[in-house]
Amino acid sequence: MKNRNPCLILLTLLLCGVPCAVLGCNSNSARSSHAATAVPGRRIEAHADGPVSVRNTGERAVVSILSHELIIERDRALLDGAELATLPADATYIGVNAAKGELTVTADGVPVARKQLGK
Repeated sequence: MKNRNPCLILLTLLLCGVPCAVLGCNSNSARSSHAATAVPGRRIEAHADGPVSVRNTGERAVVSILSHELIIERDRALLDGAELATLPADATYIGVNAAKGELTVTADGVPVARKQLGK
């Protein structure tokens, strides 16, 4: 009698693998990104529905998010060169979140700015 185990294994993989691949692949879902850096006395963390990067430039951080540039200085945040918010100089954590076209900036968990992002 022939050994049918390889056929059964292949059939099982096909029956389980195809639905998993189809159900697990959703091209409409937003890909979430995360990036972080530290500047003296402060951590900057950014989350976005699309690509995001954070780089340290000495005393400040530059967040590139959804084709915008957010500069985090000691006492303020600039979005594309214009002042977006003032920041408490003693804040140790700055959070940046860009979701569903809206940018939110927090300082130690307290919202300091919210803005709709254009493309």
